[in-house]
Amino acid sequence: MDAGGFDVRFRIAAEDAMITRAMHEKGWSFAVNPDAWVYHAARSSWKGLWKEYFWWGFGAFMVRERFPHTVRPWRFYPPMALASGIVNALRAAKYTGSAASLIIPIHYLYKRTAWTYGYLKARRSLR
Repeated sequence: MDAGGFDVRFRIAAEDAMITRAMHEKGWSFAVNPDAWVYHAARSSWKGLWKEYFWWGFGAFMVRERFPHTVRPWRFYPPMALASGIVNALRAAKYTGSAASLIIPIHYLYKRTAWTYGYLKARRSLR
């Protein structure tokens, strides 16, 4: 494969993002298949969810090391997530009429805090 195949250093996280970015940079094009199905295992605990988001952040750092222009970490920092969550919660509440959507900022904050922790952990351990 002229994109270089999978990088063996990316066994932990971000292998899909890495190969996609490498293919894109080699000129490959991508298409959306509206009939495609994706299965993603839901996490059964807050700890499992934290680990998933942590590894997303860890992987994002690795992608950024190879493709610096692709990941903008400031967009994921917790204060930005909280602001984004509030905006999206208000939109969802208006659209659905449900107050339950007001927990969105809590989820965004939890997710992005774990992501940021993973990103910073990778930065410390991989440099």
